[in-house]
Amino acid sequence: MSHTTIPNSANRLLAEQAGVITRHQASGCGLTPDALRGLVRDERWTRSERGIYLRGVGAPTFTQRLWIAHLLAGDPSAIGGQAALHRHGVGPEPDEIDVFIPPLPERTFQSPYRFIRDGRDRLAHARGTLPVIRIEDAILDEAKHWSMERFVGAVTDAARLNRTTPQQVERVLRQRERMAKKDTLLAVLADLQGLESNLEFVFRRDVERAHGLPKGARQARKGRSRFDLYYEAWRTIVEVDGRRGHVDGRFRDFRRDNSHASQDVITLRYGSYDIRDDPCALALQVGEALTIRGWDGMVRRCGQCDWRTAS
Repeated sequence: MSHTTIPNSANRLLAEQAGVITRHQASGCGLTPDALRGLVRDERWTRSERGIYLRGVGAPTFTQRLWIAHLLAGDPSAIGGQAALHRHGVGPEPDEIDVFIPPLPERTFQSPYRFIRDGRDRLAHARGTLPVIRIEDAILDEAKHWSMERFVGAVTDAARLNRTTPQQVERVLRQRERMAKKDTLLAVLADLQGLESNLEFVFRRDVERAHGLPKGARQARKGRSRFDLYYEAWRTIVEVDGRRGHVDGRFRDFRRDNSHASQDVITLRYGSYDIRDDPCALALQVGEALTIRGWDGMVRRCGQCDWRTAS
């Protein structure tokens, strides 16, 4: 049995394209149809679909599926939607892959690839050997399917990973002439300055604003420490974190809290359950702490307040 030699040019393409190559590319590297059949027969390559081959055997990985989608669409094309977000490091792998193509007559492809004509210049801003639309476009495209909290979560996650900022998302949004919920999204993006998680957004919306509490300074500093919220005039820190639990982190928090207490600064800590499930009780507690320290305002009832606990 003869052993097919894979040309170096084909191996380079396979390395660049996560082990994916088209029949046309393989032919350009000197592999004949007989050679391709031999590679498949010897289980060195796998025939995927419509002229696409994978190195090795087995189901394609997610990255290989992205390459298959891009190679099927041809140039220019770019990965979009949730697949683009995942590629940027935000969100889980989706089952379906969106690929943007030029605004030409509609083309039909089978699932799990969804080919979409680009009417917003996404392709002009796509980057990468495997082209992916910019993260701002991906977030705004998906926003129409999301709750406001999920939108905030995507923006803050992307900002925390240094992929974008609320200001950059806002700039791209303003360039879109038509966009569902555009005014609401612009207001939320303006409101995200200084927030680092959707939980902080929920605290601001459902605890602080809904109950008339004063506005705490976001990501404020005191000495070497930085806090989620700091009511400096009333010497009160609020830490908002749904991911606490690491032992070393807790001990650092204890030491820091004790140090602040010696300076007559108190720290209130709230997790996801507290903020999402009982914001009215939290508002009362924060309001009481501020009142003891000189705040002369009043906690305001929201539409969800229980008359037995709110006053």
